Amino acid sequence: MITVAKMITDESIAMLLNVIVAGIIGVLIPLVLRAVGRDPALGSGIVLTAITDVLGFTLLFVLAGLLLPALR
Repeated sequence: MITVAKMITDESIAMLLNVIVAGIIGVLIPLVLRAVGRDPALGSGIVLTAITDVLGFTLLFVLAGLLLPALR
């Protein structure tokens, strides 16, 4: 049986990992854009939002599959 504690743990871990990765990517994207000769201010927001959205959903579902085996 899925308990509320397991669901909260799953979502908490997913959010924590998402914030950590978003911070790392948020630093790397402007550096990469500057290295390829693009304006970092124009491309960073769109790319960062897309990556963190996809990553957030992916982390949530992967962790749910690992931590909540009753969903499989």
